[in-house]
Amino acid sequence: MLTILPKSFAKHFVAILRDLDFYNTDCPIIGAKSRSIRALAAACDVKLPKVYHQVQLLIGQGAGELFIGSCFKISELHQDLVKDLNDMLALDGLELLPEKAFVFMHHQGYIFNWFIADGAQDPVVYEYSEGSIEILCSGYTYTEWMLVSLAGHRKAHRQVTYGEFSS
Repeated sequence: MLTILPKSFAKHFVAILRDLDFYNTDCPIIGAKSRSIRALAAACDVKLPKVYHQVQLLIGQGAGELFIGSCFKISELHQDLVKDLNDMLALDGLELLPEKAFVFMHHQGYIFNWFIADGAQDPVVYEYSEGSIEILCSGYTYTEWMLVSLAGHRKAHRQVTYGEFSS
């Protein structure tokens, strides 16, 4: 399991973003304001983890080319996402989300990622894809999930940019 302390996470995260060349003028990296993050937490009646807050301070209003096609910005997240996901889960005959679930990202309305925002420092990430027969536990904490996501983008970036394909 990865262990990155929250204080060093932001520095590490930004270094990876720079390495991947996600800083560009077409899709800039823009952090959210702390008050916007706190307002979202209050509207959703959750206690967001410090590491999530740190990530939003870095990319909460724009993440360059990272997560294109996904809604993750503070301005795109709201308390109704849990209701929307619960409606989808009910239609698929699955158990509804537990109390304090917080949807931190969804991709084009059919893939949702969330964690339980109950004060845990680095909660585990869950995922559901519309039409699936189960909710998936990623096995990663939010910090680990973000780093694994970045690693996946790094691999794709190298494949497209440098033709580095593994056999």
